[in-house]
Order: sequence, then structure tokens, then C-alpha cells
Amino acid sequence: MSTRTTELLAAAAAEARLLAPSLDDDPRGALLMLAAAIEVSGADHGSADAIASAGEVAGAVAETTDGVARKRLLVLTHALSVGARELRSPSPEPAEGELARAIRAGEHDTQLIERAVALREDVRRQVAIVHPGYDRIGPR
Repeated sequence: MSTRTTELLAAAAAEARLLAPSLDDDPRGALLMLAAAIEVSGADHGSADAIASAGEVAGAVAETTDGVARKRLLVLTHALSVGARELRSPSPEPAEGELARAIRAGEHDTQLIERAVALREDVRRQVAIVHPGYDRIGPR
């Protein structure tokens, strides 16, 4: 599990514990159980299924609340889905430190245009998913 994923899950568990006192008894208990599940899963080098289930619990609790607590629960749900996704997918790229060293050394300078084109296309696809039709909007 990457350091980033570990930190994300630790922050999610802490957020669940912080939110619990502001909720009624039933959601409070669910959120405390959620925090414990995240911590146990993280200590066990991460179970993507457990983290995904924790995200579903947070989403269900969010449906029963409103206001700031609901927003924080929805952010928690998203963070857990990101954590589960990262646990499920092995990273095909070299370690971040190794890649950063190679970039600083100029090892990728000859591939700059190809990488920029690929990055632009990747960003276009991601934007099309979260904001359909955005690429058809002209300048304002």
C-alpha cells in the first residue's frame, strides 16, 4: 500500500471519529464501526473490499443526515472510494520518487510532446466523464 493511500485511509478514519459525536445514536454507532473497520483494514495492508464497504456505510449514513455533516460524509465516501480503487489497482508506473528523479535529470525531455498529447487526451476523457458536454462549450 502506498504512503498516500495509507495517509488517505488514516485521515478517513479520523474524520469518521470526528463526525460520530455530531450524529444521532444509530448513525454514530455505524460511523464508529466504520472508523474501526478502516483502521483494521489499513493495519492489514488494506482490503479493498472492506474499504469499499466502509464507503457504502458512509454513503448510507450521509443519506440520513443533512447540512455540514452530510457534506463531510459525502467527502468521506469519496475518499474511501479513491482508497479502495488505489488498493485494487497495482501501479504500472515507477515509484513516484524514481519518476521525479528521472524528470529532474531530463530523461523524459525527448518525450515531452508525446506525453503532453497523451496527458491532454487523458484529461479530456476524465472531464467528459464528470462534466459531459464540457468540450463542446465555446469561449465565453
